[in-house]
Amino acid sequence: MSALAIMPERGFFAARLRDLRGRAGLSQPALAERAGIGVSTLRQFEYGRREPTFATLVKLATGLGVSLSAFEPPDEPPPADEPPPRRKRGRPHGE
Repeated sequence: MSALAIMPERGFFAARLRDLRGRAGLSQPALAERAGIGVSTLRQFEYGRREPTFATLVKLATGLGVSLSAFEPPDEPPPADEPPPRRKRGRPHGE
């Protein structure tokens, strides 16, 4: 199982990795060298073809100069157009 198997949507990691690399001002070859992984491996991550193991995720975070939490999805509130959950009717048990 990959380190990011619990990610809520497919492709999140790929997009996040591209974003972080861009913010760091690094090319794919530069990040691959800093992280100690192959350029082709990095490309596969960025294209969403593969997801890293935990050990590789740590290498990527180190190469980018970020913490592992930088790869976590943001907390999102429920969509505004969804009605709030319905409450049960009747008296509570015990009354």
